[in-house]
Amino acid sequence: MPITMAYYSTGTSYGSATNTEKSLPSSTTSTGRSSIASTGVYQLYMDLTNMATSDEFRLRWYETVNDLATSGYGTFLDQTFVGPQSPPIFVSPAFTLCCGWDITMALTTGSVRSLTWCIRKIA
Repeated sequence: MPITMAYYSTGTSYGSATNTEKSLPSSTTSTGRSSIASTGVYQLYMDLTNMATSDEFRLRWYETVNDLATSGYGTFLDQTFVGPQSPPIFVSPAFTLCCGWDITMALTTGSVRSLTWCIRKIA
């Protein structure tokens, strides 16, 4: 199966509202729970070159345990990036996602930044 760029941005601004999570795949403000149910193995690539010393961003991955559950939805990865990154390109592990997932980014401190990213579908 070919690798595809399932979702991407050539420069999404983060930070207009501090601590407001923005869904990467849907480009909207998010509470984490999403209706993205496109099953596959996904991996995030993000260019953090624009981060400055005072910046702090929070990246969260959400998934539903199964599509029959009314509960069991939550964060399975919560990562914080502080200041300039070395190396500046972040590559996540690949995760198997299905039943209602999302990946969000929020500025927790610092200034509005434009970040380029893509979510690749591996299988």
